Amino acid sequence: MFSLSGGHFLNWGGVPGATGYDVVQGDLAALRASGGDYGQTGAVCLANNETGNSIEVSGSPAPGNAQWFLVRPANCGGAGTFDLASPPQAGSRDAALGGGLVCSNP
Repeated sequence: MFSLSGGHFLNWGGVPGATGYDVVQGDLAALRASGGDYGQTGAVCLANNETGNSIEVSGSPAPGNAQWFLVRPANCGGAGTFDLASPPQAGSRDAALGGGLVCSNP
């Protein structure tokens, strides 16, 4: 994340074949308190099928608070996922986020 002229931007590396990206945001304190259950963090969709590799994020967390962000590719040889391909992920992020329903990803 970086700031430019008063705005905050989240950027990420591209995935070959992706036609867009879904971006989800939630509260980091809630994630820690829930033991890593993304479904208990008030997750919201910031972007659905965003074609670029950067979005502007409005607002800032209050002092002492933080946000988490997840980005997944769309249409890159199948449905994208918020999950990692390997350990140490404890449980499925997709399942916790309502099967990926926070952002619809065709």
